[in-house]
Amino acid sequence: MKILSALEFPIIVTPLPMIQFAVRAMLARILATHPNLFERLGEHGGARFCFSPTDVPLRFLVEPAARLVTVLRRHSPYNADATIEASLGDLLGLLSGKSDGDALFFSRAIAITGDMEAVLALRNALDDAEIDLVNDVVGKESPVRPFAQALLMHLMPSKGKHAWN
Repeated sequence: MKILSALEFPIIVTPLPMIQFAVRAMLARILATHPNLFERLGEHGGARFCFSPTDVPLRFLVEPAARLVTVLRRHSPYNADATIEASLGDLLGLLSGKSDGDALFFSRAIAITGDMEAVLALRNALDDAEIDLVNDVVGKESPVRPFAQALLMHLMPSKGKHAWN
């Protein structure tokens, strides 16, 4: 994807604390809109999830119990109960409920390792939350909303791209 390849060098040279600050701010905005997002995890609320985009040199370690996300470089060691690997667009599609996790899994566009029950609980929590990334992160009245919407539409795969049947 052209945008992601164009952003790879800036991502590599940007200090990790700056990226982490932005990602944590995004999570805080999502949790402000969906304060009960992680409650649906039940017994898996203490699980740690690693989201590893295959096309971005970063990993995102999410700890629901702490309401925390930690950003790591792609090759940094990490400790997670489950790891979800896919393109950034597919991960964003899963987060916003626009992608079918089953279709992604069976078409092998997504790889999951670790505690599958925890991943299913997370999937159900995300599906119930009905997250709208642009509205929840940027806001409805933001002047950057059109840019954010266009970027998200460019990053996310077209519907049906990963049908498995």
